[in-house]
Amino acid sequence: MALTDLIYGADIRLWVLDAGQQVVASTDDYANTVRVAVLQAYWDCLAARKWPWALASAPAVLTTVAKQSVTVNSISSATPAVVTLSATLTPSMVGYKFYLDGQQAIYRVNTHTAGTSSVTLDAAYVETPTSGAGTFFKDEYAMSANVLRPWGPLWYRGQPGGRDIDLIDEKQFSARYGHGVLSSGYVEAATVIRDQAMTAGGNSLGSLQIAPWSEDAINLEYDYTEYDELDFSGAGLADTPKIPRWDRVVIGYRALFHLFRTKDDTLADSAELEYQLKISEMEGRMRSQSKKNFWVRSRNSLG
Repeated sequence: MALTDLIYGADIRLWVLDAGQQVVASTDDYANTVRVAVLQAYWDCLAARKWPWALASAPAVLTTVAKQSVTVNSISSATPAVVTLSATLTPSMVGYKFYLDGQQAIYRVNTHTAGTSSVTLDAAYVETPTSGAGTFFKDEYAMSANVLRPWGPLWYRGQPGGRDIDLIDEKQFSARYGHGVLSSGYVEAATVIRDQAMTAGGNSLGSLQIAPWSEDAINLEYDYTEYDELDFSGAGLADTPKIPRWDRVVIGYRALFHLFRTKDDTLADSAELEYQLKISEMEGRMRSQSKKNFWVRSRNSLG
């Protein structure tokens, strides 16, 4: 199969089967393994760079929530601790963090029913005092299910000329702000942290943590590469990769790497090299085209 024939996901799957020296029409377990490898390879390729043709048509919006200032009557010695407030609190504080003003220790909220005054924390409360003014705040926000990879910088909506918000790795973020971010103010940085949940379709919901956290509700925007699926039907948009047709072999190279690595095959190194060379070629073309302010979108008349 010629590289120019790689139009659909089904074509790429057959190409990988052939390159892996398997029977092209195979429908055995290995053929199913190839299908999984092609999907994983496709997502790897989409997320490898900030490809314009892989970005969502509109930025994602992260809406922060305002802090909640409260008066704490008591904090129990139970494990986990129960915080009793002087008044009921709405909305639910699940997903928020809590500290007594003037203290350095931050606790997560495990359970709280909106409209009640009892909040259960995630651990035993080992600080003193156990009453007084307190604060609930939120600095971790789930991304939507279609975010494959977010791209920095983030920016404030409605603030032209405002400072960009750097998207940095978690290690750098922790070194700069620590694991418990007490400071609030103008958001300077964000990082991708743990997955919070799985969608019905099996996508993980990643989260962004910001620092310093905002005391007010604000909207932050960011570009992102969105998830895309292939159904291996061999027809239609549902099986057409977003990657431009002339570059779709990169999916095959990456899929071969996943397959050969699983089998401890020394050919994995060769497949990885082909993949990296192709990515570099695509990146060079992207930079050249960006200087011309011209892009060929995926799923166009060229296939």
